[in-house]
Amino acid sequence: MKSKQEAFREGYSKFMLVFAVASQAWLAIQTVDIYRKKSTDGLSLVAFILLAVGHIIWLIYAVFVLQPRNKVIILSSSLALVFSILIVVGIVIY
Repeated sequence: MKSKQEAFREGYSKFMLVFAVASQAWLAIQTVDIYRKKSTDGLSLVAFILLAVGHIIWLIYAVFVLQPRNKVIILSSSLALVFSILIVVGIVIY
């Protein structure tokens, strides 16, 4: 039988995994908006490049530095990186 602390840790870990994915929803919405409207008015190319670089740095940290590897950081940063790159491409195209 799990202790209260173990049960809390397990539950909180699952919550963090779901929240890490859900918190990137704004990037998904922004990406869809760019490609649907074919407009990037008000978006900064530099800001989204810096965002992508930041997620690359987090991925390197989570994969190569943290032991054991942190699934939450890896998943969240991977999703954010994909959407950030799509946004950067959208800004360059439109």
